[in-house]
Amino acid sequence: MAHTLHNIQLLCMVATRWLCGALLAAATGCLVPLPLSGDNPVDGGRWLMITDAIPPFGTQLAIRQDVDFDYTLDLRTDSAAVAGRLYVHVNGDCCELEVTNPQKVHFLQEAVMITAVEPGRFRMSWMDVRPCYHVPPRAVAYVVPVVASGGFVGGPTEKLEAVGLLDKHHYWSVHCP
Repeated sequence: MAHTLHNIQLLCMVATRWLCGALLAAATGCLVPLPLSGDNPVDGGRWLMITDAIPPFGTQLAIRQDVDFDYTLDLRTDSAAVAGRLYVHVNGDCCELEVTNPQKVHFLQEAVMITAVEPGRFRMSWMDVRPCYHVPPRAVAYVVPVVASGGFVGGPTEKLEAVGLLDKHHYWSVHCP
């Protein structure tokens, strides 16, 4: 039996995944889940990477409370259903994004523009953002983009869940007047 399994494993190296699963199931008598065919899209994608930010992640100065900021991200993902949301921390905490707690985090807007630059590369933008309206005077507003490779599950003030991968680990800090 071990010799037969070894031969089947060698054959699997050159056979399709479907054939491999069927041969192993027949040889061992166990159930082997068959992979999805290549025609089916991956739910939400398997990888997501932010490659650039405009302005670069870091500190910004607002000269007035009503100053508008525009934010843009360049990213790579294997999912065409990518989505983005922008939040601001209102209590000076930059590290835990609790979108269900309006005393800590405010939702600003959905990405207003998502453009496919080329296959697997996207540009996502938020425009006319006023983070200083959400924090006390002379406070720092932490503006956090959240990107979901396959879209979001639920609304912007519900628990952050995504179809696929979720990136919520970047931010801009805006020093407000």
